[in-house]
Amino acid sequence: KCLEKDPDRRYPSAAALADDLIHFIQGRPVAARPIRQYERLWRWAKRNPMVATLSSVATGLLLTVAAVSTAAAIRLETAQRETEASLLQARDTVNDLFTSVSEEMLLNQPGMQELRKDLLEKARYHYERMIERHSQDDSLSGELAMARYRLGRIDALLGRNDPAIDAYQEAIRLLESLTTRTGEEVDNETAVVLADASNALGEALLKSGRAHEAQAAFERAIEMRECIASEADLKSRRKLANICMNLGLTLHQLARDADVADQFVLANSYLDRADRIRQDLLRDVDGDVRLDIVRDRGMGNFNRAK
Repeated sequence: KCLEKDPDRRYPSAAALADDLIHFIQGRPVAARPIRQYERLWRWAKRNPMVATLSSVATGLLLTVAAVSTAAAIRLETAQRETEASLLQARDTVNDLFTSVSEEMLLNQPGMQELRKDLLEKARYHYERMIERHSQDDSLSGELAMARYRLGRIDALLGRNDPAIDAYQEAIRLLESLTTRTGEEVDNETAVVLADASNALGEALLKSGRAHEAQAAFERAIEMRECIASEADLKSRRKLANICMNLGLTLHQLARDADVADQFVLANSYLDRADRIRQDLLRDVDGDVRLDIVRDRGMGNFNRAK
């Protein structure tokens, strides 16, 4: 810098040169050559060794904490995935057992009731274990609601009406709280379970002589079933017809108890709707499904005539 040809780029005075030399000796930036960032940091550390050491330790701690936190988050996520996978596997196994036992006609034959009861009790035990182990995990609310619903169905099949009512109500509460928490509209899968659980709850309440509560449950079931029923979904339409029949028969019972003519009109409207859905279904199906719907219609007409 002292030998620059351009006077404007030289030191303006001997004092400026002296200051630059002092800066160089002290390890501070000099005007003669721009200092690089890493050199500036190194020289600062030499001038302030205590502060530099503490800063290095603090930086090391921050990096360690970040690494440990990341590793913990990865382990937690892995554990959660394994928990969910374990739950789903257990659920599928128990669901298969329950479906086999509840739908196997041979187990309803004389002499097979004890075996059927034992198998249902085994399925019930596994559902209870599943609920107990995962009851605090909000991310599994949907699975727990389905387990509660199936627990209710098992209790109903075993003739335990009050526990069945409790299980259905808890299943519905879980599903509705899940929908409220996410702020989303009820999706088709949730609507199906809500409809089935509400209809089952209505049937159990009716057996307990709680017809007004049963009416509300059947109305909720129809509301949910109407969200998902379509002309192409034969199973959903059949279930909608069954719920309309249940509600109509419940309203008939309430009308007889109160002797209210308007209530009979409303009851008949639901019974007529159930019959219309079944007549439409008979035009769209054949084989065993057609026989099932004919049986539904015959049972409905029998109940209506009582």
